[in-house]
Amino acid sequence: MASCDRAHQALDKLANGKLQIGKLPAWSRVQGRTTGWVYQGPMRGMPGAWETFLGKIGAEK
Repeated sequence: MASCDRAHQALDKLANGKLQIGKLPAWSRVQGRTTGWVYQGPMRGMPGAWETFLGKIGAEK
């Protein structure tokens, strides 16, 4: 899907890395400062990914 290609290009290099804090690209349609983390893996790994994300947020405080 062509609309996903830009997102994958921008986000694949961030997969399973550090928290991303700041503004998202204009194509995301999200405005303002955000915190996020890019998970790459199987769908069954999402519960663990959520726990990892929350742990990273806790470590930033």
